[in-house]
Amino acid sequence: MPGNFQQWFPQFAPYFSRVLRDNCSSEFQAYLEKPDPWPNYHINSVVSCILAHFDESGKAQLAVSSVLLGILPTILGMVGSNTTEIGLLALRRPIFAILLSLGAPVLSPTRSFEYRSPVEMLKTKPDGLPAFTKWQRRLCPIKYITTVVAIGNIVHVTWQLCEYSVCVFSASTWWLPALWAGISVIPHLLGAYAVTLRVRTMPHRTLRATFMSEFDFSKQQTNPKWDPIPESKRYLVFSWLASFITILHLVMGTVVLSSALFISPSDAVIVSIRLLCSAVTCRVLLMFELHVLKHSV
Repeated sequence: MPGNFQQWFPQFAPYFSRVLRDNCSSEFQAYLEKPDPWPNYHINSVVSCILAHFDESGKAQLAVSSVLLGILPTILGMVGSNTTEIGLLALRRPIFAILLSLGAPVLSPTRSFEYRSPVEMLKTKPDGLPAFTKWQRRLCPIKYITTVVAIGNIVHVTWQLCEYSVCVFSASTWWLPALWAGISVIPHLLGAYAVTLRVRTMPHRTLRATFMSEFDFSKQQTNPKWDPIPESKRYLVFSWLASFITILHLVMGTVVLSSALFISPSDAVIVSIRLLCSAVTCRVLLMFELHVLKHSV
């Protein structure tokens, strides 16, 4: 049994707890103990009862929160990374690429059939910044710890949305925010596979060797050479799938977050800032890794 109606976001917690105890206790007990005659029957009864005893000012605040959370996925997509960037990093550091994809809940969408060449993205600018390769060994623990913290932040915020709020369009499906955050890795995987169809590392390394070299920053490490592969139909198909699923994920996030009930504007702002911090952090780390990768070519 999920913890709906037992924990709340801080600002409205005293009010909702009192209403549930004094005015909606019978509906809440029916939700806990009786089977639904049809889906969402009892939980919708509890939601309706709470809202019936909520003043109009409070309902307006709930509407403001829905608007803010509804546009949040679009904002996160503007600062997020795209599948090609993660795919390039996965060629060299697959574990770190997976962690970065988990720490950023929304991808940056790309137009269908308009894809940047991975090889072109690896070209350095003549007046670009240095690669900071001498600092790689020292920075490695900091990067991984920071990424894990970003993932932990996403997990905690998602847990709060699952436990403290209710998705109004499917109230009993309490795990929808977690599903939305978790499946964000799917377009990353499709995009990473698409990158392997356009560029290969030379000399060729097995998957095991690639994972083993994840933390190898020794001077003896051989920098890979990037061998471009002509564009194929398979590449176009998987790139289009990654782009299409990214859009679907963005729409899903808009629907799920905008339907979250029982969250105040101030709590919605905190949720937005926390998700934005994780997305920006992973974006900065990814750009740093790609910058180093360009100078290793």
